[in-house]
Amino acid sequence: MPITLFVKRDILQKIGGFDVNMRYWQEYELEIRLMQITLVGFVPEILAVANRQGTVKRLTSQYDNWELSVDYLNKKHEQLFSGLSDKMKKRKTEYYYREAAYRVSAVGDKKRMREFYKKAYSINPKLEYRVRCILGLSKDDTIFVESCIRKIIYVRTERKYKHS
Repeated sequence: MPITLFVKRDILQKIGGFDVNMRYWQEYELEIRLMQITLVGFVPEILAVANRQGTVKRLTSQYDNWELSVDYLNKKHEQLFSGLSDKMKKRKTEYYYREAAYRVSAVGDKKRMREFYKKAYSINPKLEYRVRCILGLSKDDTIFVESCIRKIIYVRTERKYKHS
């Protein structure tokens, strides 16, 4: 069970629990089914800390098998996903590219990571994706990326007001 998901037992039983065919993103797929039958809340406080360090043998770093699970998920919920607005479909695709970038970076494939961040940027031109793509920075380099982004925004703001 995910460390930050709380579900009443009767609701979990009603939807059949986790899909045993999903090797990855089990909690994501479970949440999709939960949201179809009950209201879901969000607690903004940090309730748990996940350990993101470890070896490349972690499930989160096995990209090819993860991609098979994503394909399975998309087929399983094809009808539901087809009803999404264009905006939500783009957000879903952006999320896929961002996750794919993280997973390939976890096994050291910087080239594919850059490609995925570039694709995410083409959907949503976030400065974060651009910086990660150009500099080849993984999700694990978050502190460095955030400080770079703040500096770039500061420089852009300074230039904007100097030329005004």
